[in-house]
Amino acid sequence: MRQTVRDALGVLLTANLIGPNQAQTVTTSKLENMVGLAPVVLVESAGTDRTAITFEDDMPLFDLRVIIYVQQATTGWTNAQAMDAVDTIESLLADVIEANRCTCDWDYIRYNGPSEVDEITEGTGGARYYREIVPIRIWVH
Repeated sequence: MRQTVRDALGVLLTANLIGPNQAQTVTTSKLENMVGLAPVVLVESAGTDRTAITFEDDMPLFDLRVIIYVQQATTGWTNAQAMDAVDTIESLLADVIEANRCTCDWDYIRYNGPSEVDEITEGTGGARYYREIVPIRIWVH
């Protein structure tokens, strides 16, 4: 079931985050190489909590991570413009979450704590990326 909500969130984000000065790629699986695909938004599983609601039934709480990657070098942007793109994509993500609190795929969705922004090179072939990790929690019954 977690795969279903992860895929549904990926479809929703693809429809709402791809555009000029926004994401170029949204995926629900890790990419071996992001060269030429940035800015990239990755939706990945992060865990599950199951809250008992009766003796025979539980309500799964699915944790996902939405990870935004922006590489300044491939976009031709300055560092400031690349960070602006991270900020813009996160803001659009927040708007999508707000507008889709309850759907046919989940009962409730929200940020599950503050996001974290950093700069990485590991796993990128030496390229520098700005990365923002946004924790998401989804309730399904």
